[in-house]
Amino acid sequence: MCANYTPPPPRALRERLPFVQRQPVTEPRFGYPAEVWPAGEAPVLWQEPSAPSEAPIEPRLARFGLLPGWARDDKLMRQTYNARSETVAEKPSFRSAWRKRQFCLIPVQAFFEPNYEDSSGPPVRWRIERGDGAPFCVAGLWEMAWRDEAPAATPHRSSPPASVAATRSLFDDELPHHPPPMAEALPPRAAQRRQIWSFTMLTVTAQGHALMGRFHAPQDEKRSIVVLDAEQSLAWLRAGRDNDEAAARALLQALPAQDFVASPSPRAARSARRGEPAQSPAPSGPDERLPSPPSGPRLLP
Repeated sequence: MCANYTPPPPRALRERLPFVQRQPVTEPRFGYPAEVWPAGEAPVLWQEPSAPSEAPIEPRLARFGLLPGWARDDKLMRQTYNARSETVAEKPSFRSAWRKRQFCLIPVQAFFEPNYEDSSGPPVRWRIERGDGAPFCVAGLWEMAWRDEAPAATPHRSSPPASVAATRSLFDDELPHHPPPMAEALPPRAAQRRQIWSFTMLTVTAQGHALMGRFHAPQDEKRSIVVLDAEQSLAWLRAGRDNDEAAARALLQALPAQDFVASPSPRAARSARRGEPAQSPAPSGPDERLPSPPSGPRLLP
């Protein structure tokens, strides 16, 4: 399971992902949070189904938690941020995206899991990342849903305010007499439609896994996200274009424990988190500014 992670900064998307020497990634033109939770925004990488295989891989801003077209409420994203590979083809939330082979890559710098090994206290959040500090890609599914936005309140033409009416009464003898205008509704505004792009991370069983077996409560099933190397990342996108389910399923493996390290990374107090990207890479230049709006730091192109 993975419900919390940090995406790489924009420069790393273009320069440090494992496959960029073979397949370029288009420069992102949007900002995104330095730390992501379900329903939050983050970049995903994909290719247009009709694009040639050598076309650049495109970044797109999407929300963490797959939102199928039939969902009535965006709150479903808080339950669909992970998809079990064993049941992804049958579960209503995921089966359409899987059957359409809507495969994407999710760039990750590090992700977080709860560790219960110290039974004397509450679980501790641990940070998991590659030993060499490089960003990596996770196998994902994307979806696009339409939502109708409620139209804005329709304004009315009505009588002038009381203060204006009182001022006019002083000059009644000098103005032609007109009856006060009645309230008049303007034509109603049509509802507008907007697109919501969303994604989920695929997971596989991790029972007995040297690293992922250390996380979550002792009685919980152990799961792992699917980490793809350079060749596997391109193969994942290729399986989507070719509608090749067998090739896709062959890539669904637990992350290689020998390539990753983990260490305690407790969350800071809420007051300290405001404006401090504690788990995000430090900016190395104007390309990676980390401003601190009230909603939290964002990584900007």
